[in-house]
Amino acid sequence: NLEILKLYKQYSKKGFNVISVSLDDSKYAWSEAIKQDGINRWKNVSDLRRWNSVIVKLYDIKSIPQNILVDKEGNIIGKNVSIDEILNAISAK
Repeated sequence: NLEILKLYKQYSKKGFNVISVSLDDSKYAWSEAIKQDGINRWKNVSDLRRWNSVIVKLYDIKSIPQNILVDKEGNIIGKNVSIDEILNAISAK
């Protein structure tokens, strides 16, 4: 998402991080998407197991794309949040 990429560029030095979880099954396709989307500075992870990924069950992912807002302590504070909600969470710090 271009808006999240902009937020990352603006707030990463203030502690805002993005972890991208891929549900691909091809390492090549996944690597190419990272390059194409310009998200190589983010933390990008995948177990290449698609919908059988542990992360799908752990975060109850039902569709993609999806975003999950997690605080510094690892608590989920929002799912499928808007850019405004992300900005509010950043400014609340």
